[in-house]
Amino acid sequence: MFAYTLIRCEPGKYTEVVEKVKEIKGVADAFGVHGRWDVVAEIEADNLKALGEIALKINGLKGVASSETLIGFEPPLFLRESTGLKRELGTASAIALSLTRAQP
Repeated sequence: MFAYTLIRCEPGKYTEVVEKVKEIKGVADAFGVHGRWDVVAEIEADNLKALGEIALKINGLKGVASSETLIGFEPPLFLRESTGLKRELGTASAIALSLTRAQP
C-alpha cells in the first residue's frame, strides 16, 4: 500500500525534518513544499499497521507540529505508467489520518 504524509513543521525546522523523515524505513521520498504543509513524505508499507507505525514515527519527530496521512486506494500514476496497472475505482480516493502534537 502507499500513502502520502503531509507534515507541518515548527518554524525553521523543515530542513531537519525532511532529513529525519527520509531516514525512516518505509519512506520512499520526502521533500519540502509551499502552502499549509511544509513537507510531503511518500510512504510504502505492507499493511495498515505498518503504515500507522510509520505515521506515528513521523509525527513524533522533533520539529514536527502535526501531520496528516493520505492512504491511496489505487497505484500512483508513476506506477500505473511503468507497470500498466489500471485504475479500479474510477476516481482517486484516500483516507486521512490526522495527528496533531499536544501543545504544552
